Amino acid sequence: MVQRPRVAAFAVAVITVCAFVAQSARHPAPVVQRRLLRDRVFSSANVTVLIAYAAFAMLLLSVILWLEGHWHYSALRTGLASAPGR
Repeated sequence: MVQRPRVAAFAVAVITVCAFVAQSARHPAPVVQRRLLRDRVFSSANVTVLIAYAAFAMLLLSVILWLEGHWHYSALRTGLASAPGR
């Protein structure tokens, strides 16, 4: 039951990325030039940042679930406990 929204979200993301690349190929001043995507250093740096942000998001989610599940924090207290600078 939970898999359907995930599959739909992934499909929307793939379609959106394809539309972005197609629009960038036709536009006279694209946001990201296609020759940059062919550069190995630029592409690998972007993939590395994507992996790092994904890992940080998983860590943040696990801390929030841990605070609510094991320490029985409320949603408000969890938000305040996981806020930056705390």
